[in-house]
Amino acid sequence: MLKGLALIGTGIWLLFVVSKAYAGRQRLQNSGFTRRYPHVDTLFGIDLLLQVWRDFHRGQLAEGMRRRHERYGETFITTELGSPCVYTIDPENIRTITTSQFEDFGKSSWVGEASKHVGAGILLNQGEAWKQSKTLLKPIFAHSTFGDPVLVEPHFQQLAATIRSHGGRQVDFQDLAAGFMLDTVSDFLFGSSTGCLDAGVDSSEAEHFLACIKAFEPPSGMFMAVGALAWIELLPSYRRLIRVVNGMKSFFANRLDAIISSDGTGCVQSSSGTSCFRMMKTIGVPVAQIQAELKNIYFASFDTSTALLSNVVEILASRPAIQQRLRDEIAHLGDQAPGRNDLAKVRYLRYVILEALRLYSPVTSHSRRALVDTTLPRGGGSDGLGPVTIAKGTTIIWSTYALNRSPKHYGTDWAEFRPERWEELEGRCSHFFMPFGSGPRICMGQQMAQAQLAYVIVRLLQNFSAIESSDSRPFREAAAVSFYNGNGTLVSLRSQWR
Repeated sequence: MLKGLALIGTGIWLLFVVSKAYAGRQRLQNSGFTRRYPHVDTLFGIDLLLQVWRDFHRGQLAEGMRRRHERYGETFITTELGSPCVYTIDPENIRTITTSQFEDFGKSSWVGEASKHVGAGILLNQGEAWKQSKTLLKPIFAHSTFGDPVLVEPHFQQLAATIRSHGGRQVDFQDLAAGFMLDTVSDFLFGSSTGCLDAGVDSSEAEHFLACIKAFEPPSGMFMAVGALAWIELLPSYRRLIRVVNGMKSFFANRLDAIISSDGTGCVQSSSGTSCFRMMKTIGVPVAQIQAELKNIYFASFDTSTALLSNVVEILASRPAIQQRLRDEIAHLGDQAPGRNDLAKVRYLRYVILEALRLYSPVTSHSRRALVDTTLPRGGGSDGLGPVTIAKGTTIIWSTYALNRSPKHYGTDWAEFRPERWEELEGRCSHFFMPFGSGPRICMGQQMAQAQLAYVIVRLLQNFSAIESSDSRPFREAAAVSFYNGNGTLVSLRSQWR
């Protein structure tokens, strides 16, 4: 009896899935797109998902997307498990999704799963909840000192001491960057550093947290790449993943408990000013909401900042001429730590950072889901420049990795790391260069992140006479959420004059 009911239930579910797939194919055919992906499996689009899966495991997820745009155009439509999915790198479409028709689109399906573990906050919230998070955090970010040299310098000194302890031998700078970022971000959020790079502090809890983050990166990246299909590979290790997630949750819970119990009020002063926690606590935000917001800020900032710092160090290590030009530009500072005004004058460093954000941005793609039947301005007509219909439930993916490598915007030398191009591009590229997103959900911490990065790079050049690559292998995209070298950032830093 039960077996019969199970078979009937399975049959009904399969009928629902197939009918949904047929309906999705009909919507795809009526959408008006000029370019369509040539699926082998036109019903469910499994062939493309398998290709994306292979790209992810080969370290070519972002590059695979670029190649598909190179072959099928700036905007084309596909099928993803029976539902329409649009790929676009047309700036007009991106601006429409993120700005002029912002209310028509919401976060993709992976957000629901992520919010179960991270909590409801600025990164994962949508609709009114997101607006409330933004209203809460915008003034806090406006008054924060995260990128201020006064906050960064003590943590840099610990980073420099850790590097010197290796005596010029090879290090994986990704590990050092992760420790540095955990210390600075925890100082900013909680008002006290984890001491991950401080030799005189017990940092076992922080090191365990970083190990959990490292273990969680591949499954998170896979889930974002292929969605529910990732469970086929992840299900056997589900219990281990839950332990990893619980380990990350415990870290945040312990940090908050320590802060609240430190003086009975939770009003903790950071090394450079007021912590994020204190500012929210002062205006009466409940502790549970504070914890969720802090976790959202952490996951939005730590991984991307770690990846970008590692990527820039690898760029300098493998390009001695660019490194030397930066050294010449900051020579007038001597050993003096730069202030904000000093950093603003180091123009070539600004160009290096912009070029790094173009070719080695930590975030290589974004996605949204249509909340209503709507339209996009490009993708239809005989030339692909006409409007197209977007059905409710359609996923739209745009690859900033591919957009930032478009010959249309960057010329025939788009693949070359050439900071000098920004002498002409800066100030007239905002419609196609969006490394921190665009529209209402643009990254609120972009100025702080760039200021901190510029400061650390200048201090590394001041403290170490040589930054050299120890790895001749080509850059390989990591199996992770952010974009960084899967082979590690293997470099040697020497301080001959110290």
